[in-house]
Amino acid sequence: MGRLWWPVDPLSIFFSDFT
Repeated sequence: MGRLWWPVDPLSIFFSDFT
């Protein structure tokens, strides 16, 4: 999806970027 929770969880960005 991209950087939706970048301010919440930096790890989520990485995973979201892959999904």
